[in-house]
Amino acid sequence: MKTATRHLLEFLLVIALAVSLCFAWWHWSRPVLRLYIWNDYIYPDVIADFENEFNVRVEVKNYRSNEEMLARVKVSWNEFDVIMPSNHLVRGMRRQGLLARLSGSVLENRSRIDPRYFDGPKQAAQAVKDAKAAKAAAAKAAKGQKASLLQAAMEPGANSEAPQESAVDLGRDEDYALPYLWNCLGIGYSKTEFPGTKTDDKPLPPQTWRDFFSNEVGSKFGQRRMLTAEKRELVGLALIASGKSPNSIDRAEIREAGRLLKPQVLADKPRLVWDDGGQQLQNGSGVLLQTWAPEITRLIADVPAGVAGDRSWVAKNWQRAENWVSRLFVSAEQEAILHPEIGYKLPEDGSIITIDTLAIPASSGNQVLAQEFINFLLRKEIAKRVTRDSFYGNTLLAGVDESLKNTPSYMVPAKTNYLVDVDDAQLYYDGVWAEFTRIMNDSNR
Repeated sequence: MKTATRHLLEFLLVIALAVSLCFAWWHWSRPVLRLYIWNDYIYPDVIADFENEFNVRVEVKNYRSNEEMLARVKVSWNEFDVIMPSNHLVRGMRRQGLLARLSGSVLENRSRIDPRYFDGPKQAAQAVKDAKAAKAAAAKAAKGQKASLLQAAMEPGANSEAPQESAVDLGRDEDYALPYLWNCLGIGYSKTEFPGTKTDDKPLPPQTWRDFFSNEVGSKFGQRRMLTAEKRELVGLALIASGKSPNSIDRAEIREAGRLLKPQVLADKPRLVWDDGGQQLQNGSGVLLQTWAPEITRLIADVPAGVAGDRSWVAKNWQRAENWVSRLFVSAEQEAILHPEIGYKLPEDGSIITIDTLAIPASSGNQVLAQEFINFLLRKEIAKRVTRDSFYGNTLLAGVDESLKNTPSYMVPAKTNYLVDVDDAQLYYDGVWAEFTRIMNDSNR
C-alpha cells in the first residue's frame, strides 16, 4: 500500500472516530426525560418527535398494574418524571405527597379536555363523600347523643364500619394530574361459542356481569373464562354484579362481592389475565374475557392501512396473512376453533370507566421538561396519534379519531361508573383481594 493511501485511510478513520465521538457526546449530553407508563400507550414515533423538537432523550419504562406503579413510585427518588396513574389513585397519591402540583401552561391546557372527564369522577367522589357522611351520622345516632367523643374513640372497632375523611386537603385532583386516556370494561367473547343475537335462538354471551360471574357460566367454561387481574376493577365489577356501586365504602357490601368471587374460584378455576387476554381469545384458549375495550378493538377493528401506525398495521396484516395460509390447510370448522371471530358486549347492568392521567412525581428532578412533555401530549394531533396507535380514546374535545369512533374503544355503557378513591375503605377491597388471590393460588397447586 502506498504511503499516501495509508495516510489517507488513517485520516478518514480519525475523522470517522471523531464524528462518532461527537455524536455520542451530543446524544448522551442531552437532558433526559424518564417516563413510567402503561405498555402500548405512547409509541416510539411520538417519543421521537418530542426528542427532536426539544433536543432531549426520553427513556421509557412500563408497568402492568396500578399497584406495580404505586409501589415503585413510593420508593423511587428522581427516577421518573412522568407517570400515568389511573384517576382513582390520584387523590391518595397527592395526599401522600407523591405528586407534584402542575402549573403554568399545563393547567391552561385543561381547557382542551372534555369537561365530562372532570365532572364524572367528581360526581362519583361526591357520592362517596355523601355515603361517608350518612354512615357517620347513622353511627352517631346509634350510639346516642350522650356518648362523648372520648368514649367513642375508646370503644374497640368503633370506627371500623365508617372510614373517616382525612382532615388534610391539598386541592383538586386536576391540580396534580390531568385525564388523558380512558377505557371501559366490557365482555370479550368468541363468536364460535356465542353465535347468537337477540333475534335468534342461538347461544348469547352473558348479558350482565351477574351472568358473567354465575356458577352456570363458570362450570361450563372453567379456565376458558378470564378475569381482569386489576384489583379495584375486579372487585368493582363484582359489586356491580351484586347491584352495588363499584365505589362502595360499606364493608358488608364489599364482603358480599367477595363471596360472589369465591365459589367460581373453588369450583371453576378461572384465569387472571393482564393485557394478554385478547391473545387468549384470538387463539381459542379462552372464550369469555373481562377486558378493556381497546384490547378488543386491537383485534377486530378494520383500520385502514397506516392509520394505526406502522407497528399496528404490520401486526394486523401479518395476522391476515397467517389466517389466509391456515385456511389452505384446515377445514372451516377447524379454522373457527383455531381463529374464532371476536365479539364485544357492554353488560346491561353497567360498567366501569377508568381514566389514566398524566402526572409528575414529586421526586422528579426534571419537572419543567416533564410539563413540556404533558403539553406536547395535549396537542390535538398528538393526542389523535396516541389514540390511533394505542386504540385508547383520549379525553380531548377535539381528539376523537373518526376511524375508531364506531369501534369498542368509544363505546360507552348506558350506566357508567367512574372509579374514585374510597379512602380508608380501600382496606376492605384489599382484604377481599387478598382472600381471592389466596384461594386462586391454593386452587392452582
